Amino acid sequence: MIRLIHTADWHLGHAQYGLEQRMLDNAAAANWACQQAAAAGCPLLISGDIFHGREPGPRAFRQAVHCLSIVKRAGLPALAIAGNHDRGWRSRTSWLHVLADMGLIQLLDITIANGKVLWDGAIAEALDFRVVGIPYLGGSLPNLLPSLRTYLLGLAPRPTILMLHTDIAGIVPGFAATLTAADLEPLASSVSYVALGHLHVPFLLPDADHVYLGNPGALEAQSVAEGNDAGFVLDVILRDGGAAVTPIPYENRRRYMNLHIEADGLSMEQIVLAVEHEVDRGLDGRALAKEPIVNVYLSGRLAFDAAELDIEAIRKAVTRRPVLHCLIKDNTTPKDAETDAHDESLSRQDLEHAILSQRMAGNERFPDPERWAYTGLELRALVRSDTEEQALGLIRETADETGAA
Repeated sequence: MIRLIHTADWHLGHAQYGLEQRMLDNAAAANWACQQAAAAGCPLLISGDIFHGREPGPRAFRQAVHCLSIVKRAGLPALAIAGNHDRGWRSRTSWLHVLADMGLIQLLDITIANGKVLWDGAIAEALDFRVVGIPYLGGSLPNLLPSLRTYLLGLAPRPTILMLHTDIAGIVPGFAATLTAADLEPLASSVSYVALGHLHVPFLLPDADHVYLGNPGALEAQSVAEGNDAGFVLDVILRDGGAAVTPIPYENRRRYMNLHIEADGLSMEQIVLAVEHEVDRGLDGRALAKEPIVNVYLSGRLAFDAAELDIEAIRKAVTRRPVLHCLIKDNTTPKDAETDAHDESLSRQDLEHAILSQRMAGNERFPDPERWAYTGLELRALVRSDTEEQALGLIRETADETGAA
C-alpha cells in the first residue's frame, strides 16, 4: 500500500491584520500537518506556498525548520513545490532552496533551457511510486501539459503523483481560473493522483469516492472570505490505478464572526446595543478553541450626523468579550446624502467602488482594479479606526493576492 499525507498553503510568516498571533496560528497549523505525516509514518507532500512571501524573514524560516524537522526526525521525506507566494524571482533561488539544502524538503522544479523543458529536477522516484512536481507557472501551465504528457508516457509505468500549484475552474465563483478539470484528463493514463495547492478551499474531484484531483485548502483561513469551515490535510492511498482520499480536519482553526448591522433609524446608542447583542449571540454557549476575529459591517442610512458615528464605542462593544481582533467597516450612507432618483438601489459604497475601479483600470500597478478598489474602501475605514500597521498589512495582502509589484 502506498500512503501519503497531502498538504498545501501554510503561508508561514503571514501576520494577518498585522497581528503576531495570526503568524503563530499558521505555524501551529503547519506543525499539526507535519505531525500527521509522522504519526502515519508516510511521506509528506506540500503543494506550494510554505511561506507567505519570497522573503519570509528569520522567524517564519525558523518555524518552517521546526515543522519540517518533525518529518525528518521520523525518517520520512517531505516533497514540495514552490507556490506563487514563495517562488524564486528572477534568479529563481528562494528560501525553499535553503530548506532543500538542509535536507528538510526535496524541492521539485522544472528547468527551461533554449525553449526546451528539462524534467530531471521535477521527478522524485521512490521504491514503489513516483512524484512529479511543477511549481506555480500561472497562465503558462496549460502550454506545458502536452509536453508533460509526452514525457510521462515515455517513463516506465508505475503509480505516479503529479503536484501542481494552480487553480481549477468552477471551484471559486467568479474566479478566473487557469485550468479546468478536463485539461488534466489526458494525463490520467499516467497519473494516479493530482496533488493540488493554491486555492484555499478544499475539494476532491470528480467526487469523494473516485478522486483524481485533490486540494486540501489552507489549514488556517488567510482572509475572511475563506470562511469558518475546517482546513484539512488529505490522507492519500494509491491503489488500483487511482487514489482513495480521506480528509483529516484541522479542528483548531481560528474562527471569524461577521456581524452585519443595519443602521437605518437607529441612534448611536442603539447601534452599540445591536453590536453587543450580536456578539453575545455569537459567543454565548459556544466553546471556541481560540478567540475569534470579529468583523463588523455597518450599512444603511444613518439617522444622525456622520461625524457622530463613534467607531471606538462600537469597538468597545465587541472587545468587552474575549476576541483576538475587531475590524469595523463603515458602509453607511450619511443622513443628508441625496439618493439618485434613477437608481435608488445604488449604495454609496457601490458608487465609490465603481469610480475607483474605473480610475485604476489600465494602470499596471493595479492588476485587479476591482479587488484594489475594495481594498481602497477598506483602507479608509482602517485609517479612521485602526493602526497604520494594519492598513499596511491590508495593502501587502492585496498585493500578494493580485500579483502587484
